[in-house]
Amino acid sequence: MGVLVPERRRCGRVASRRSKCVVPCALFFVFSMLMLWTATAIRFDDIQLANKKDSPEVWTKSVQAVVALEMAIEDATVREKVQQALKKTKKGFQYCSHNVYHCDDTGNAVDVIIDDLQDGRVNWDRFPATVKRIFVRNSVLRQTLILSELPRQLEVFSAVNTSWNSTSLLLHPGNVVGESSVALLTCGQDSGKKCVHHLQKLQCESCGLTEANLSKSDLLYPELTSINFNNNTLVGFDVHTVPATVTSLHISHVPLEGLSVLDVLSRLPKATTELNLSYTGVLFQWDTLKSITLPLTVLDLSGLTSTPSRKGQDNPDITATEPQPMSSFCDGALGKTLEAAYFVHSGLKGVLPGLAACTRLTVLDLSHNQLTRLPLDHLPPVLHVLRLSNNSFEEEMNVSSLPRGLLSLDVSSNRFSGPFKISDLPRSLAYFDISHNAFTGHVNLTELPETAKFVYLQYNNFTGEADLVDIPLGIRFIMVHHNNWDYRLPAP
Repeated sequence: MGVLVPERRRCGRVASRRSKCVVPCALFFVFSMLMLWTATAIRFDDIQLANKKDSPEVWTKSVQAVVALEMAIEDATVREKVQQALKKTKKGFQYCSHNVYHCDDTGNAVDVIIDDLQDGRVNWDRFPATVKRIFVRNSVLRQTLILSELPRQLEVFSAVNTSWNSTSLLLHPGNVVGESSVALLTCGQDSGKKCVHHLQKLQCESCGLTEANLSKSDLLYPELTSINFNNNTLVGFDVHTVPATVTSLHISHVPLEGLSVLDVLSRLPKATTELNLSYTGVLFQWDTLKSITLPLTVLDLSGLTSTPSRKGQDNPDITATEPQPMSSFCDGALGKTLEAAYFVHSGLKGVLPGLAACTRLTVLDLSHNQLTRLPLDHLPPVLHVLRLSNNSFEEEMNVSSLPRGLLSLDVSSNRFSGPFKISDLPRSLAYFDISHNAFTGHVNLTELPETAKFVYLQYNNFTGEADLVDIPLGIRFIMVHHNNWDYRLPAP
């Protein structure tokens, strides 16, 4: 049954009705402007006064931290709130409770968090000298990002979903050539004194980068261990220029067509432990996993198949690719180090290989493939997260064979059938999704693990009564609709 929604009165369409619409339209306009202003203003809380009068040293420190906000963040809202606060400085300020600052146990500001700064500018070196990490989120800045202008003591710089005055990300101002529209990432050897020596983690995710050159950067950033350029269309990115100090490289959706997984691995630093090559267009053969010698603990090869895919294709047509034969890689070096593996949309087909010998593997994601058989007794015994949604499993599931330490299980959107014994689930399970299958029989929801928080049983063929009264108290969300219960349930 549909719900009738009364037609909204239109404003200003008929002359005789205009007078009746003046007030509503004016209020609508004001409300819209307020919403627009709220959506584009920086998240910047009011600055709270100290509860009591501090010592001169603490008072001075708090005032300096507040003044630094106005000097560092060029924004009208920040300027107004800082100036208002400085008129009431007799007790000092609780700057550590402000949303832009996070402090350590000694009261020193160590983190700066800038969220939703629109059309503003940040003078990075104006923040307190104690700041070690800067995080920028969901912002539009009218400046070029030049990392050598960051504080020398900075250890982490992270920008996510942030655009810049130009699309250039520079390590030193010498890279600027006119109004170049491409992102350059180079740092000449002769400018080492101006570079950020203590930078350990560099993240510029969804920043609009189009070019990156890391040549010689290891000489200038000897402590750099982590790079994240996910979701940037870097042109001609050369993984061979990644500094030898880097152990974590995330370049999801960076186009690397024409290379194989082994080509990329052969060019990476020998100490690489985390690698995300998902949706890069790199060619992936399952058997190459046995040849990997890097000490990888995290590996994401999602979206990579044995045949080239279209650029930028997040969901490649795995039915059009040659099925990849699967054998266990746990006997090789990778089996001794790998802790998390992601092979989503990888064109895998057939029987899931035995992975019990991967003694450290705790996360396994094989969603969106064409796997048909699942030997649960051959899974790693230490597995915590298992994701097998959107495959082609048609068998019954022996729940008692699941790893006993499992925290999250997702086998949704398959064709599993037969009974499902809830009492045999691992007692540590928190997330549990078996929806969109063909499971049958009675289920006793009161036998769910006490640790369960999210439960999805919808779109199966369960019968009997769905007892939702005596389920574990910790459950936050449960879906049981579209089954063959003995009575109707309200629609979700």
